[in-house]
Amino acid sequence: MFSIAAINDDTESKHQWEPLAPTKEAQEFRLSQIYQEGLLKLQAKEYEKARELFESVLEDPLLPNGQVDDGGSDGHLLQLRFLTLKNLATVFLQQDHTHQESALQCYLQAVDIDCKDSVVWNQLGALSCSMGLLSISRWAFEQGLLCSPNNWNCMEKLLEVLIAIGDEVACLLVADLILRHWPSHSRALHVKKVIEESETVPFTPRGIDKLEPHHVRLKFMDKRKTTNHDPDDSRATKRLNQNIILHLPVASWTALAGEILEILNSLNDGDSKNGADESYISADIRLVVNLPSSIDTDTYNEKENEVVEPVNTDNSMDEEPNKERRSSRLRSRKHDKEESDFTVNKDLVKLVPQLLEPFILVKSDVPKCSEAVTNTRNGESREVSRFVCEASHNFGAYHLGHLLLEEIARREVVYEDTFVKFLELEKLIRNSRETRTTECSLFLAELSYDFGIRSPDPSTSNDFMSSASFHLCKVIESVALDFPSDGASIGSLLDSKRAFWARYFWLSGKLSIYSDDKEKARKEFGVALALFTANDKIALGSISLPHLKVMNELTIDWVLHAINLLEVDFLMKNTISDMIEKDLHSQIVSLLAPLLFFMKDDHVAVSSVLNKDGAGVNSPELSALNVLIKACESSKPVDTNVLLRCHRQKLQLLMAANGVEEQMKQSETELTDDSNTCLHPLLSEEIKAISRCTLELKNSISSCESIDGSVFPMRIIGDIQSLLLAVMSHIASVCFSKKSLGVDDLNDKEQSGKCSFVDAAIAFFRLQHLNPIVPIKTQVELTIAIHEMLAEYGLCCASGDGEEEGTFLKLAIKHLLHLDMKLKSTSINTQYDDQIPQEDCTKSSGNDSNELEFNKHDGTKSVTDNGKLDVDDSGKDEKEPNNQLLESGKQLTEEEKEDLEIEIDTALDQCFFCLYGLHLRSDSSYEDDLSMHKNTSRGDYQTKEQCADVFQYILPYAKASSKTGLVKLRRVLRAIRKHFPQPPDNVLDGNAIDKFLDDPGLCENKLSEEAGSDGFQDAIMNFVYQDGSVLKQQLTSTESSEPYMDVYRNLYYLLAQSEEMSATDKWAGFVLTKEGEEFVQQTAKLFKYDLLFNPLRFESWQRLATIYDEEVDLLLNDGSKQINVIGWRKNATFAQRVDVSRRRSRRCFLMTLALAKTPVQQGEIHDLLALVYYDGIQNVVPIYDQRLNLPVKDAEWTIFCQNSMKHFEQAFAQKEDWSHVYYLGKLSEKLRYSRQTSFAYYEKAMVLNPSAVDPFYRMHASRLKLLWSCGQNDKEALKIAAVHAFSQSTKETVMNILDKINAENVDNPNTGTNSENVSYTQSDLGDVWNLLYSDCLSALQICVEGDLKHFHRARYMLSQGLYKKGGSGDLEKAKDQLSFCFKSSRSSFTINMWEIDSTVKKGRRKTPVISGNRKVLEVYLAESSRKFITCIRKYILFYMKLLEETGDISTLERAYISIRADKRFSVCLEDLVPVALGRYIKGLVSSINQIENGASTNNLSLEHLLEKMFSLYMEQMNLWSDICSLPEVKCQELSGSSLFGYLFKYIQILETNSRLETLEGINEKMRKRLKNPKLSNSNCAKVHKHISMAWCRCLVTSLASITPLNSRFSTESYVTSPLDTGSVNTQLLCIDLHTEELWQSSFEDPNHLKIMENKWNSLLSKIKDVAIKKPSEENFETATTLLKSCYNFYKDSSCASVPSCLHLYVVPCQQPTEGHIQNAVDITETNTAKKLLLWAYTLLHGHCYTNVSVIIKYCEETVKV
Repeated sequence: MFSIAAINDDTESKHQWEPLAPTKEAQEFRLSQIYQEGLLKLQAKEYEKARELFESVLEDPLLPNGQVDDGGSDGHLLQLRFLTLKNLATVFLQQDHTHQESALQCYLQAVDIDCKDSVVWNQLGALSCSMGLLSISRWAFEQGLLCSPNNWNCMEKLLEVLIAIGDEVACLLVADLILRHWPSHSRALHVKKVIEESETVPFTPRGIDKLEPHHVRLKFMDKRKTTNHDPDDSRATKRLNQNIILHLPVASWTALAGEILEILNSLNDGDSKNGADESYISADIRLVVNLPSSIDTDTYNEKENEVVEPVNTDNSMDEEPNKERRSSRLRSRKHDKEESDFTVNKDLVKLVPQLLEPFILVKSDVPKCSEAVTNTRNGESREVSRFVCEASHNFGAYHLGHLLLEEIARREVVYEDTFVKFLELEKLIRNSRETRTTECSLFLAELSYDFGIRSPDPSTSNDFMSSASFHLCKVIESVALDFPSDGASIGSLLDSKRAFWARYFWLSGKLSIYSDDKEKARKEFGVALALFTANDKIALGSISLPHLKVMNELTIDWVLHAINLLEVDFLMKNTISDMIEKDLHSQIVSLLAPLLFFMKDDHVAVSSVLNKDGAGVNSPELSALNVLIKACESSKPVDTNVLLRCHRQKLQLLMAANGVEEQMKQSETELTDDSNTCLHPLLSEEIKAISRCTLELKNSISSCESIDGSVFPMRIIGDIQSLLLAVMSHIASVCFSKKSLGVDDLNDKEQSGKCSFVDAAIAFFRLQHLNPIVPIKTQVELTIAIHEMLAEYGLCCASGDGEEEGTFLKLAIKHLLHLDMKLKSTSINTQYDDQIPQEDCTKSSGNDSNELEFNKHDGTKSVTDNGKLDVDDSGKDEKEPNNQLLESGKQLTEEEKEDLEIEIDTALDQCFFCLYGLHLRSDSSYEDDLSMHKNTSRGDYQTKEQCADVFQYILPYAKASSKTGLVKLRRVLRAIRKHFPQPPDNVLDGNAIDKFLDDPGLCENKLSEEAGSDGFQDAIMNFVYQDGSVLKQQLTSTESSEPYMDVYRNLYYLLAQSEEMSATDKWAGFVLTKEGEEFVQQTAKLFKYDLLFNPLRFESWQRLATIYDEEVDLLLNDGSKQINVIGWRKNATFAQRVDVSRRRSRRCFLMTLALAKTPVQQGEIHDLLALVYYDGIQNVVPIYDQRLNLPVKDAEWTIFCQNSMKHFEQAFAQKEDWSHVYYLGKLSEKLRYSRQTSFAYYEKAMVLNPSAVDPFYRMHASRLKLLWSCGQNDKEALKIAAVHAFSQSTKETVMNILDKINAENVDNPNTGTNSENVSYTQSDLGDVWNLLYSDCLSALQICVEGDLKHFHRARYMLSQGLYKKGGSGDLEKAKDQLSFCFKSSRSSFTINMWEIDSTVKKGRRKTPVISGNRKVLEVYLAESSRKFITCIRKYILFYMKLLEETGDISTLERAYISIRADKRFSVCLEDLVPVALGRYIKGLVSSINQIENGASTNNLSLEHLLEKMFSLYMEQMNLWSDICSLPEVKCQELSGSSLFGYLFKYIQILETNSRLETLEGINEKMRKRLKNPKLSNSNCAKVHKHISMAWCRCLVTSLASITPLNSRFSTESYVTSPLDTGSVNTQLLCIDLHTEELWQSSFEDPNHLKIMENKWNSLLSKIKDVAIKKPSEENFETATTLLKSCYNFYKDSSCASVPSCLHLYVVPCQQPTEGHIQNAVDITETNTAKKLLLWAYTLLHGHCYTNVSVIIKYCEETVKV
């Protein structure tokens, strides 16, 4: 509340506040709030509270009284009253009918306020009509039309009210008004027809009297007719006995629609049906539907037997059994029966999908039509039966037709071509009085549009489109009856049925596009998009439209795609042309691709309408696709996804324009006379473009990218394959439906179709090659299937459009040869092949596969079939990964692999036979398995002469081929070699090649010295042939006497290249086997044969040298991993093979060097020769073991070093490569040249390749070696090391110091005798040495940083440098540095090393610059496996030394265990196990000595260390005596006796601590060892003897400690023993212990025995004539354990002689308690073990039982339990 007072008022009135009345604005705001609360209550359906709130607003005096105030009262208050009255009326209507009068008054007051709101008039009219106030209702609807003349809601309702009133004139006027707006309005048409009907029947109602008011939104209380019955019911009653029987052949919706159509057509034509009288024929007669007998109608018969009457019919659906898949092998068919085979039960039209459909990469998820029918037939039959039952009370054909359409619209029926019957049915019943639902209208509109968009006839298409527009209008008409036109109501309407309205606006937009109203289409699509993207809790996903064919699912993607196409059309007219002129290809792709391909890959449907005219086919989308394809091809890199999607969409559009899909449908039934007999030229060109594009894509993508699987979208490829399959089916249905036609039988159009058919097959074939994971078997089956399909049509040797004969066969041969090679060269573990043979990508379109493409490697030219030159890129094949051998995720077995090879061979044979007439098998029986196709060549070669002819035929191709191309001829060459297995005998006699390679008298050093000189070739040929003239005479004589000289001269070389498969490609360890040895020999033999005829062939000598060099490499690499050095020495064959192959490799390289023509070749051969010599001097496994067996640096070793050095120098002279000088530096060090020389070589290598880590590491590692070997006083060595210092500042500092020292020596020559000056100089030199040493370590530290952390050589050298330095903490640092190679987060010792591989380029490291000398280094030289294993061995030996010296016992233990158990390296490290054991033992001994001396700082107990020692002895008992003799372990403190002393000390500790269970356990282990002669020895027995004695004494002391010492004999009652037989035992067992015998032993330490005697003598001396009684309860469990232990001792004490220290005897139980013991009986048992057993048993049970055998039996049974 407010109050006002004067500020300067001093009176007391300022304390008396008077509130003011609320302002008018505040009151209006309060009324608005009350109104809003009422709306909320109304929305919450709380009608009583809403009514109270609305009435309180109306009763407020502030509001006007309802009269229109012309004086200018506030309009917003009147508007508030108007709205309140409207909503109050709504509240009244939501309550019972007693409030209708109040609602009427509210509406009347509302229209009094605002008479221009048609919605209120409409509601007033509907309410007054339901109350029977027809005059008010008429007035209200008329006023509504005055407000809104086009309000169809008021028009239709007014029409019905006028019918109810009976005003015929007004009714006719309203009907005309409606028809002016909607000419097809069925109700208005019907009313007008009835009123204007001229023919009348006497005494019957006529005109408006025949009409009955009817509206879904109006209620009429009093009908004009006297009866209250439904007219339809009365009509049905009158004709109750007049039915029309329908017999459905199939229980389907379309069959029912067809029957209804037939009846309606006959009624319209005036025909009678079922013999009924003409007077009773009417559309109102009830229809009775009889279903086929195959339908189960039991459920429905219970309800109405007379309606569903099963009828036996012959039209039962007999499904054809599924045909078996045709054999993948080509059927045998003789040439003379070819024509007859084609005419016998062949359906050539269905052959294409039958053969090729299984090979589509990714098939569509939508099932085929036949599959859909099969899957839904039973469900549809049941639904039809149910519908027939429910519609049994129908009122005739119109009524049943209406019900059928409504039912179909509600169900998700799958599209069929016969759905057109529904549209025909709708046209016939359109003018009936039945009101159709909006869902049904939309269903019919969609169906009409679907048929219209696919109709090839423009007039028919227009009719369908008009029908679709009509049904869309009916949707709006129906909705307008229920909803007002204000914005809020429309919004709620759209929200309530979003899926429905999305379909509506989508279809409206498509019709607008058809009408060329693109602006309206854009708006309609925008509304549909808004409905999809509305921010609602329930998202609107995909909308299923199974009743449509073109698009059976509507998604937001489709809406966006339609909008995008409109945008594309705009861009094509305005922007794209300018971009094309400016060559903005990438920008065009970026602009158009997102618009055209917004859809996902799995959406494939006709998305736009094509305009077909005489000039061709065109649409904005097609034009945009053409532009986009050109832009993709011109842009770099090519976007494969966009390019393939363009081709897919373009092919689909052209197929739709050509009617290919419809022709596929016709092929399943029959062809019409007007079927299109040829493809459109644009479609044929697109097929060739797809084939060409596929080829270019495959050739442009490298193998590593293809493996990724993301380069080629498989779904798009599968879609293109499906479309190509449809095209081929279309051509087959047109050209090949009657018979297989040859080239001469076809006219021009059919010839063009034939060419397109072959092009489509080739494109289908190539598309599969874009999938990198297609199994080999599938690829072979596809090749066979296409060959078989083309053969059936007589086209296997045909060509594509503009190509030569045999196009496909040449591709097939190429691909099958590739698969055959990969399959046979692949191990069983191979999985994938994602690189198929590359085709030539440089050919022009249509001519890329005319030849066999045996192309020259590295892009050289080759001769093709027709003599033309071709260029090849097939060298890519040499890097191809292996083919996969997996089928459906399962690995192929050997049997399956063999079957697959046979299948490939068969297909290859057929292809060669068809193309060349070549039989690849020699047996004549195989000829029957080959089919004689049209144009098959008749060539054959089964004899030596025929083989020679064939060889001459293929020789031009072979000579021009690369290795990959020759692989494709391998089977042909193999077949020829069967007749030429080896050279003639006269050539093999005196084989000069073998003599040259293996002659021990050949002076190889002399050849090596002459290598590279001008006369070297003549000199080496004289070595080979002794005289060069002999060679010429031999070749001349052989050539003149041998008719097949051309075959011999070329066959072996070509076959060697085609067969060549390096042993490196085999499984690991292959060359170590006999099979591997033979493989190498056979591979080398072919080149040797060739050299007999071509001794000057450079390639054969080079390849032969490589074969032997690879053999050596594999022998040593695989041997280093799979054979340890001891095993290598035992098998002399391996070493012999290495020596022989090394010799042969060197001599072959020398010959290759002599034949080299160019300096580049000479340089490469010098490099290879140098490496071969260098390999022979390395200290690597398995030849050397890095411990005892080391290379002998004798004269031969020196010669090898010198030869290697000379060849490296000559290679460097040809080409300055850093690796050459790097190796020269290493060889200089090995030959002990001056350090300055080797350092100069390393420096030069670093200059040539500053980023290489190898010379950098070698330089500073050699400097470090120099420093630790020269000492601190060698000034020359220090100066050399300083010259090549890593840090420039260090170099300057050191050189200054050295110059200063030299200057002082020159100035004062006598200072050398001054001791003070000498010490000063030595101090300076020491500082210099330390500076240089630290500089070397800093340089090496760079080699292990960042990405070089696994460069293990530098770590090893760092560790050695720190160890050699010997400073404080350096030993621990050395161990930590090397521990990187032998530690992981999971284990304290594991081999954490990796082979240094140069093929994996390391990323550049970003490290801070330190002193300006920080380098960025990379690894360039790879590390061989043998070198890697050698490094591991060297590092392990040094690391274990560091562990021992640092006392790291736990890591030593882990190292010893890991070396034996490592899965990767246990074999190659097996000989290091004794060294690891020795180091471990040595470390244990050192720790034990420290503990005993009191110098230990660790927490390990002496017993724990001795236990480890004893465990090691048990594990490696046989190695125990040899450990001390190992060079790494041998020392004065460690001997064999001392080691056994530690074992005995462990036994003594166990005895001292009474560790009875432990003694028993180690005794058990030792006993098992003694049983095995291989595991035991004399020392083992000695140790076991100590254990037994300690165990025995431990048992005696333990039993004595729990034996009661009271000597009096008890008079207690006796408790029965488990061994008593029922009689009471009256004896007691007594014991007398002789301690002097217990502590006597000749082989044990007397000091230990003395200690034990002192410890236990006080207790044992009391065991004198003690009667054994039960122990106390707390010792009872101990007694039980001791009994078991005594029993075990009895069993295991056979090998040890225990002392006889126990005297047992028995006395009567009632012996007097005091005095001398009488009647004592001695126990005669002399075995101490049995006495212990008696003692323990009596002690446990408290009673004497002297039968030892029974006690033993008792113990055995107890142990079993």
